[in-house]
Amino acid sequence: MSEIIVNIGDESESQILIPANFARRGNELKLVLDSSDAAPRDADPVLLRLITHAAQAQKGALSGHPDSIVSNYSKRHLWQLLRLSWLAPDIIVAITEGRQPPTLTGRRLLRATDVPLAWDEQRRYFGFSQAPR
Repeated sequence: MSEIIVNIGDESESQILIPANFARRGNELKLVLDSSDAAPRDADPVLLRLITHAAQAQKGALSGHPDSIVSNYSKRHLWQLLRLSWLAPDIIVAITEGRQPPTLTGRRLLRATDVPLAWDEQRRYFGFSQAPR
């Protein structure tokens, strides 16, 4: 974790240290400010859609009757979605509430081929540093 130093006034009368990190979002590099007082974010619509489609893919795989939402997807894409259907419940809740780490993007989630089955390992793998609530 790095810090940003903000000087207020002349000759460093006051300094504020803000915890920050760089996070890759797709092909962009963004500065992420780490503040526990930050306003809650809206849920990421891409992540929400992936979680919803993963649940539908799992339902279709278990019943033998694919849902119309995912019935036209390729086998490869269905396998990617099925991997997501085994995410830890607190990870899914964090995604729906917009509390996922900034580095967790739809692309990263969908392309993760070595997602651990153990929930505590999943939390570490995707960058959730806090224990589940």
